[in-house]
Amino acid sequence: MSPPALLLARFAAGGAVLLGDARADRAFVAARADDASAFTVERLGELAASPPVLALTGELAARLGLTANATTVDAATGIGDGASAADRARTLRVAARSRADAGALVSPGHVHVVRGEWTRGAIGAALALARACGRESAAAVALVQDAAGTALAPADARRLERCAHLPFAWAAELHGLAARLPEARAA
Repeated sequence: MSPPALLLARFAAGGAVLLGDARADRAFVAARADDASAFTVERLGELAASPPVLALTGELAARLGLTANATTVDAATGIGDGASAADRARTLRVAARSRADAGALVSPGHVHVVRGEWTRGAIGAALALARACGRESAAAVALVQDAAGTALAPADARRLERCAHLPFAWAAELHGLAARLPEARAA
Protein backbone atom coordinates (compact mmCIF):
# COMPACT_ATOMS: atom_id res chain seq x y z
CA MET A 1 0.00 0.00 0.00
CA SER A 2 1.28 3.44 -0.90
CA PRO A 3 1.44 6.01 1.88
CA PRO A 4 -0.82 9.05 1.54
CA ALA A 5 2.19 11.27 0.87
CA LEU A 6 3.07 9.26 -2.25
CA LEU A 7 -0.49 9.56 -3.54
CA LEU A 8 -0.49 13.27 -2.82
CA ALA A 9 2.78 13.74 -4.73
CA ARG A 10 1.51 11.76 -7.73
CA PHE A 11 -1.85 13.54 -7.69
CA ALA A 12 -0.22 16.98 -7.30
CA ALA A 13 2.00 16.23 -10.31
CA GLY A 14 -1.08 15.49 -12.42
CA GLY A 15 -0.81 11.71 -12.28
CA ALA A 16 -3.50 9.13 -11.67
CA VAL A 17 -3.97 7.33 -8.35
CA LEU A 18 -6.01 4.28 -7.35
CA LEU A 19 -8.45 4.65 -4.47
CA GLY A 20 -10.24 1.86 -2.65
CA ASP A 21 -13.63 2.38 -1.04
CA ALA A 22 -13.99 -0.30 1.63
CA ARG A 23 -17.64 0.49 2.38
CA ALA A 24 -18.73 0.13 -1.24
CA ASP A 25 -16.04 -2.46 -2.09
CA ARG A 26 -15.19 -0.50 -5.24
CA ALA A 27 -12.01 0.89 -6.79
CA PHE A 28 -11.65 4.27 -8.48
CA VAL A 29 -8.91 6.06 -10.38
CA ALA A 30 -8.59 9.79 -9.80
CA ALA A 31 -6.63 12.77 -11.09
CA ARG A 32 -6.72 16.54 -10.72
CA ALA A 33 -9.50 18.26 -12.63
CA ASP A 34 -7.85 21.68 -12.71
CA ASP A 35 -5.15 20.65 -15.19
CA ALA A 36 -6.96 17.85 -17.04
CA SER A 37 -5.90 17.33 -20.63
CA ALA A 38 -7.32 15.16 -23.40
CA PHE A 39 -4.62 12.66 -22.41
CA THR A 40 -5.82 12.72 -18.78
CA VAL A 41 -9.40 12.01 -19.84
CA GLU A 42 -8.34 9.22 -22.20
CA ARG A 43 -5.91 7.71 -19.66
CA LEU A 44 -8.44 7.65 -16.83
CA GLY A 45 -10.90 6.02 -19.22
CA GLU A 46 -8.34 3.37 -20.18
CA LEU A 47 -7.32 2.67 -16.59
CA ALA A 48 -10.89 2.40 -15.34
CA ALA A 49 -12.64 1.11 -18.49
CA SER A 50 -15.23 3.81 -17.77
CA PRO A 51 -15.28 7.55 -18.47
CA PRO A 52 -14.19 9.96 -15.76
CA VAL A 53 -16.79 12.03 -13.95
CA LEU A 54 -16.43 15.45 -12.37
CA ALA A 55 -16.37 15.10 -8.58
CA LEU A 56 -17.26 18.28 -6.69
CA THR A 57 -17.94 19.27 -3.13
CA GLY A 58 -21.50 20.34 -2.42
CA GLU A 59 -20.23 23.90 -1.92
CA LEU A 60 -18.60 24.08 -5.35
CA ALA A 61 -21.57 22.38 -7.00
CA ALA A 62 -23.87 25.01 -5.51
CA ARG A 63 -21.61 27.83 -6.70
CA LEU A 64 -21.73 26.31 -10.20
CA GLY A 65 -25.52 26.05 -10.01
CA LEU A 66 -25.53 22.25 -10.03
CA THR A 67 -28.22 20.98 -7.71
CA ALA A 68 -28.62 17.34 -8.74
CA ASN A 69 -26.10 14.50 -8.73
CA ALA A 70 -27.32 13.18 -12.08
CA THR A 71 -26.39 16.40 -13.87
CA THR A 72 -24.27 16.31 -17.01
CA VAL A 73 -22.35 19.41 -18.03
CA ASP A 74 -20.14 20.94 -20.70
CA ALA A 75 -18.01 24.06 -20.59
CA ALA A 76 -20.11 27.01 -21.75
CA THR A 77 -17.40 28.21 -24.14
CA GLY A 78 -14.31 26.97 -25.93
CA ILE A 79 -15.46 23.48 -26.91
CA GLY A 80 -16.84 21.73 -29.98
CA ASP A 81 -19.74 19.35 -29.48
CA GLY A 82 -18.54 18.41 -25.98
CA ALA A 83 -17.97 14.73 -26.72
CA SER A 84 -14.23 14.70 -27.48
CA ALA A 85 -11.60 14.02 -24.83
CA ALA A 86 -10.31 17.58 -25.34
CA ASP A 87 -13.79 19.02 -24.79
CA ARG A 88 -14.33 16.91 -21.68
CA ALA A 89 -10.94 17.98 -20.34
CA ARG A 90 -11.83 21.64 -20.86
CA THR A 91 -15.10 21.06 -19.00
CA LEU A 92 -13.17 19.56 -16.07
CA ARG A 93 -10.71 22.47 -16.02
CA VAL A 94 -13.42 25.13 -16.27
CA ALA A 95 -15.41 23.62 -13.40
CA ALA A 96 -12.29 23.42 -11.23
CA ARG A 97 -11.31 27.08 -11.67
CA SER A 98 -11.51 29.10 -8.48
CA ARG A 99 -13.45 31.84 -10.24
CA ALA A 100 -15.96 29.53 -11.96
CA ASP A 101 -19.63 30.32 -11.40
CA ALA A 102 -23.00 29.15 -12.71
CA GLY A 103 -22.33 30.68 -16.13
CA ALA A 104 -19.18 28.58 -16.67
CA LEU A 105 -21.08 25.39 -17.50
CA VAL A 106 -24.13 24.38 -19.51
CA SER A 107 -26.39 21.41 -18.93
CA PRO A 108 -27.11 18.89 -20.31
CA GLY A 109 -23.63 18.00 -21.43
CA HIS A 110 -21.17 15.14 -21.74
CA VAL A 111 -19.44 15.08 -18.34
CA HIS A 112 -21.36 13.51 -15.46
CA VAL A 113 -21.17 15.29 -12.12
CA VAL A 114 -21.08 13.63 -8.71
CA ARG A 115 -21.11 15.49 -5.43
CA GLY A 116 -19.09 14.32 -2.49
CA GLU A 117 -17.93 15.36 0.94
CA TRP A 118 -14.43 15.25 2.40
CA THR A 119 -15.14 12.39 4.78
CA ARG A 120 -17.07 9.93 2.62
CA GLY A 121 -15.82 7.28 0.22
CA ALA A 122 -13.48 7.45 -2.73
CA ILE A 123 -15.08 10.61 -4.12
CA GLY A 124 -14.33 12.34 -0.81
CA ALA A 125 -10.79 10.97 -0.86
CA ALA A 126 -10.20 12.41 -4.35
CA LEU A 127 -11.58 15.76 -3.18
CA ALA A 128 -9.31 15.61 -0.11
CA LEU A 129 -6.31 15.04 -2.40
CA ALA A 130 -7.30 18.06 -4.52
CA ARG A 131 -7.70 20.21 -1.44
CA ALA A 132 -4.39 19.02 0.02
CA CYS A 133 -2.75 20.14 -3.26
CA GLY A 134 -4.20 23.59 -2.69
CA ARG A 135 -6.63 23.17 -5.59
CA GLU A 136 -10.32 23.88 -5.97
CA SER A 137 -12.63 21.21 -4.58
CA ALA A 138 -12.84 19.19 -7.81
CA ALA A 139 -11.34 15.99 -9.20
CA ALA A 140 -11.70 13.69 -12.18
CA VAL A 141 -12.76 10.24 -10.94
CA ALA A 142 -13.61 6.99 -12.74
CA LEU A 143 -15.01 3.72 -11.40
CA VAL A 144 -12.72 0.80 -12.26
CA GLN A 145 -14.59 -1.84 -14.24
CA ASP A 146 -13.80 -5.10 -15.98
CA ALA A 147 -14.38 -5.68 -19.71
CA ALA A 148 -18.02 -6.62 -19.05
CA GLY A 149 -18.68 -3.32 -17.25
CA THR A 150 -18.81 -4.80 -13.75
CA ALA A 151 -17.40 -2.57 -11.01
CA LEU A 152 -14.29 -4.06 -9.44
CA ALA A 153 -13.34 -4.43 -5.81
CA PRO A 154 -10.04 -2.78 -4.83
CA ALA A 155 -8.17 -6.09 -4.60
CA ASP A 156 -9.29 -7.05 -8.11
CA ALA A 157 -8.43 -3.62 -9.53
CA ARG A 158 -4.94 -3.77 -8.03
CA ARG A 159 -4.32 -7.07 -9.83
CA LEU A 160 -5.23 -5.59 -13.22
CA GLU A 161 -2.18 -4.97 -15.38
CA ARG A 162 -3.52 -1.54 -16.32
CA CYS A 163 -3.80 -0.45 -12.65
CA ALA A 164 -1.03 -2.39 -10.92
CA HIS A 165 1.50 0.47 -11.25
CA LEU A 166 -0.73 3.12 -9.66
CA PRO A 167 -0.16 4.22 -6.07
CA PHE A 168 -3.02 2.92 -3.94
CA ALA A 169 -4.70 3.96 -0.71
CA TRP A 170 -7.97 3.25 1.01
CA ALA A 171 -10.30 6.23 0.92
CA ALA A 172 -10.56 6.36 4.70
CA GLU A 173 -6.78 6.95 4.91
CA LEU A 174 -7.13 10.15 2.91
CA HIS A 175 -10.10 11.87 4.52
CA GLY A 176 -8.80 14.93 6.29
CA LEU A 177 -5.52 14.79 4.38
CA ALA A 178 -5.36 18.55 3.85
CA ALA A 179 -5.55 19.15 7.58
CA ARG A 180 -2.81 16.61 8.32
CA LEU A 181 -0.37 17.69 5.62
CA PRO A 182 -0.54 21.49 5.36
CA GLU A 183 3.14 21.65 4.41
CA ALA A 184 2.40 19.53 1.31
CA ARG A 185 -0.06 22.03 -0.14
CA ALA A 186 1.00 23.35 -3.55
CA ALA A 187 0.37 26.99 -4.33
